[in-house]
Amino acid sequence: MKLSKYLTSMPAYSPAPNTYKVKLNTNESPYDLPENLRKEVVRKLGEMQFNRYPNPRAVELREVAADFFGIDSSMIMPGNGSGEWLKMLISDLMEHGSKLLFLDPDFFIYRRNAGFAAVEKSIVSKGEDGFITVEGMIEIIQAEKPDLFMFSNPCNPTGQGFNKEEVKRIIAACGDAVVIVDEAYNDFYGESIIDYAVTTENVIVLRTCSKAIGLACARIGFAIANPRMIDLINHIRSPYSVSQSAQVIGQVVLKDKEYLRSITARVVEDREITYKKLAALAEKYPEEMKIKPSVSNFFFVRFKDSKKICDALKDQYSIAVRDFPTAPIPHTRITVGTSEENQALVEALTEILAEQK
Repeated sequence: MKLSKYLTSMPAYSPAPNTYKVKLNTNESPYDLPENLRKEVVRKLGEMQFNRYPNPRAVELREVAADFFGIDSSMIMPGNGSGEWLKMLISDLMEHGSKLLFLDPDFFIYRRNAGFAAVEKSIVSKGEDGFITVEGMIEIIQAEKPDLFMFSNPCNPTGQGFNKEEVKRIIAACGDAVVIVDEAYNDFYGESIIDYAVTTENVIVLRTCSKAIGLACARIGFAIANPRMIDLINHIRSPYSVSQSAQVIGQVVLKDKEYLRSITARVVEDREITYKKLAALAEKYPEEMKIKPSVSNFFFVRFKDSKKICDALKDQYSIAVRDFPTAPIPHTRITVGTSEENQALVEALTEILAEQK
């Protein structure tokens, strides 16, 4: 069989199973839907026609999502999670041989998907600590001259964020190249460029319902751009990729803006409280642990012996975090959970680090 060599040589994506008491490894919302929204979802699902295909253009979901993001429905198109858009845009948007630029560290799926596409990919390091200035990013863009530049803001996995004006400077440096800004975690930051993206020709913003909105199970993501770009990229989207049940769930939940704002604010508050505690641990054990502030719902942590610490968290405390020991900059990404889960993490790390010293 003439299978893809890239496919047969790549490691499988294997997140930890959902068997741990405290799950801080996949950046999901720690809060399930409240009872009133669950009841409304069940009611609306009961009105579905199960023998019919989903609405191919997800008209009602687009209208509700457009209202949520403050734009016109012609400027937004849903997909099966933002991950579907990442795959399609990298593989199908550009001409064969186009140059795609990614930075490292950033969301590893960008590089993974680009390996399947008939494009030239350039991966440039942000530096030894994983963080970069706007000037540093612009310098890389001007040197590489990409046809497409994709980056996450806030960055996954570092939690670093650029404000709106900084992102506009980055986009301007790209000239007429296509710029895809992955704002999966921007709900926790509040520096979205959606209002700018819909007025430009070459910018696409990706958003997801899997993080702050708390609908990871539904797999709903959005591409947001000017109407012409939305019409173009709709050509590469499978017409039935968003199930009718997902469309119904999204419609119900996205209408409750007050609930979503409150739950996001709670995560942000818990993030700040937890960061102070983790930073205090890093200050106490500077040789064992390093951490920087985050504007997302996770922390970028560098342990001297991450495998030992992550194994101890799982085996002794039933706490799952995400370890990247073979990344160019080895690190551990820790999701912000409930206040109780965050405290359990801090107490566990306190004991583990004391034993290792």
